[in-house]
Amino acid sequence: MKNIKIFICAILLSLSSVLPVFALPDSKSYENGIFVIDELDEFSDEEKLELNEYAKYISDNLGIDIVYIQTVDCDGMPIEEYAKKALEQGGWLEPTIVLVYEAEENLYIEYMTESLREIYDEDYIEKLWGEMVKVEGETFANPVKYYMTSVAQKYDEIYHDGQFFDYLSIDDKANKIENDEDITLLEDNANLIPDDKESDLLKKAENISKKYNIDVVIATVDSLNGQSIEEFADKFYKDREYNKDGIMLLLSDEDRDYRFYESGKIYKVFTTYWEDYILTDVLAQLKENKYAEAFNIYLDKTQEVVSQIKEDGTLPKPPINPLLYVGGVAGGFLIAFIIVSIGKSSLKSVAFNRTANNYLKEGSLNLRNSSESFLYRNVTRREKPKPKENSSSDSRSSGSSGGRSGKY
Repeated sequence: MKNIKIFICAILLSLSSVLPVFALPDSKSYENGIFVIDELDEFSDEEKLELNEYAKYISDNLGIDIVYIQTVDCDGMPIEEYAKKALEQGGWLEPTIVLVYEAEENLYIEYMTESLREIYDEDYIEKLWGEMVKVEGETFANPVKYYMTSVAQKYDEIYHDGQFFDYLSIDDKANKIENDEDITLLEDNANLIPDDKESDLLKKAENISKKYNIDVVIATVDSLNGQSIEEFADKFYKDREYNKDGIMLLLSDEDRDYRFYESGKIYKVFTTYWEDYILTDVLAQLKENKYAEAFNIYLDKTQEVVSQIKEDGTLPKPPINPLLYVGGVAGGFLIAFIIVSIGKSSLKSVAFNRTANNYLKEGSLNLRNSSESFLYRNVTRREKPKPKENSSSDSRSSGSSGGRSGKY
């Protein structure tokens, strides 16, 4: 089927060589599945077909049309006007984003429907273009595909479930599967796990990962090579391109450091309570060098916690021990009683008296006339400062990864 499409596309392209070429799209562009216009004739027929199929697949599954146009001179128009007309005439469905590259002036510009401007601002487009030109490839097809993927992923994170990788084209899925063959969820580089236990642990990690659409990783290394455990774990996880939603327990044998690394939705939903719930028994086993047992507990408790994540992406509130309330109230009464008792005992020598005559030596003071006169009043007023607003923020709400580190 794909070969037939390439054959048809080749015929159309050969006809275009004897017909006038207009870089601006027409109203049938969307209907004909055209999202990439290459006036520079840089892409091969197969590349054009693949890019257009990819963009159509994104459009059908995510509901955003992503267009790329490269032109010689924008038909003599300013690039801003050209991009605007392209968006208006292409017949693509809203929302649409169009990226135009003009070869003659070496300029690029994006133009998009109003609803997308809050998502893709100028800084984002400038950064994206900088990343595109660094993507390797004999033609600009790979960078264009990178542009489509990046835009689609950002849109998906905001409006869908953030699982855009499920919608990649067949070729990309094949490449991803091929690359994943070299990536394992268990890397015992320090040889801490007995050989007869590794396969069972790996199988359990793979089952949990597949069931809950996350990556649950076990890793050990001999040393951190001078890095902090936090830096090492973050690089380790990202270099292997594990699932953006995942969890990893990494051990450094030389330093006896551990890193409980959380990424994506796991990082957002895990709190100190759930970290303690998983790590308490794990660390107890690690301190006795029972590595297989520790990792087995880590997998079991991780599955237990992850299975409780609700549809809205949250975990149940941690249970509260009622004894804490009783202990708090009883402790408060006890402390108050002790303080009052101490204060009371220090005042036993004091008794009520209407006058201070007991403090005067008899005959030492003789007043013939006495009176009281009000002289003046001095009042100093100070404005009561208003309480400052709390400027602290929850560190778990910023960034996309984190976790806990320590010694074992």
